[in-house]
Amino acid sequence: TQTILSHGRYHYYIWGVRVSMDKKEPNEGLRSLLVNEEDVSEDLVVQVLSPYVNIGEETGRIIPKPQFSHLTIPDKILVILLAQTAKTDLGLAESRWLSAKEIIEASGVKEGSIYPTLRTLATEQNLIDGDDDGNYRVIPAMIPQIRDRLIDGASS
Repeated sequence: TQTILSHGRYHYYIWGVRVSMDKKEPNEGLRSLLVNEEDVSEDLVVQVLSPYVNIGEETGRIIPKPQFSHLTIPDKILVILLAQTAKTDLGLAESRWLSAKEIIEASGVKEGSIYPTLRTLATEQNLIDGDDDGNYRVIPAMIPQIRDRLIDGASS
């Protein structure tokens, strides 16, 4: 069997007989489902973060607003990780990833609560990624779900 592709058609030669088929291109409708999973919508990030935190212009420090204290532990973690994404996009941080210790420092969440919550957010809710070094980040494609979670008052 020999296969030749020419002019968008596959030509197969089986026992000396030519069989031709059109090359199958993905349907444009299906292509509309494809997204870049790393793209971050700036407007969406601002919408999610603005009620809860500011970012220091010179230091890049995450500065909680009063409303931040009303969030649940998982939602505090999500806000801190999303703020780290914003810091990276603003050029105030080198990486979107934070260690559990850095999350504790920025959020005020107790060490005993952080690890089970990070595990739940990563494995059960699929809102964050964890790497082999114990660092975490928000999955950019999940930012709309995080927004819905915070806006719908899952934190209240």
